[in-house]
Amino acid sequence: AAGYVPPRGSWATRDPATAGFDPAKLAAAVELAKQQTAAEPQDLHQVILEHYSAREPGYRVLGPTGTRAGGSGLVVRGGYVIAQWGDVERPEMTFSVAKSVLATVAGVAVADGRISSIDERVASSVPGPWFVGEHNGAISWRHLLEQTSDWRGTLWDVPDWADRPTGANLREWQNPPLVAPGTVHEYNDVRVNLLALALLEVLREPLPVVLRER
Repeated sequence: AAGYVPPRGSWATRDPATAGFDPAKLAAAVELAKQQTAAEPQDLHQVILEHYSAREPGYRVLGPTGTRAGGSGLVVRGGYVIAQWGDVERPEMTFSVAKSVLATVAGVAVADGRISSIDERVASSVPGPWFVGEHNGAISWRHLLEQTSDWRGTLWDVPDWADRPTGANLREWQNPPLVAPGTVHEYNDVRVNLLALALLEVLREPLPVVLRER
């Protein structure tokens, strides 16, 4: 039924044809997903370290990492499970989702009135040293969400320039020219972590708690 929301912990299933899929094509898609699974090397700590160390000086892996154990997946339509394979109960490391998750959490903060507008300066609602001064003080929530802040500083011992540094040498990496917030887009995970910290400051609850409750 349209708008069906499965009860927590209990997902009903439907066969592919009933759900509007071509069963043969869906089976072929699932088989392709299985074939594309990367299971080796199993130690993701080493995979991550080797991938980034080549281009980022002093790269470290902060926090726990998981291991690979083969592929798993679900196909869901309208709240019903149409196909699944592998161990779908096993926690897996997931990459490149932080930005979407944080945008959702920022929407909750706006809906609750914790942030009056995404064009509001972050400094007006987040105390501390991160958004002080002429440059960092001009940064808005929109700049953080769109990755155009050009925020400068060090967060949890990691400087802003350490993620995907550009330039011919270390001096150029560490001293790029300032650009006005909102001017230039730069994919930068240090600043994504800064957005997470700023949202934590306004919501006053751990972000996973916000997601579970809302």
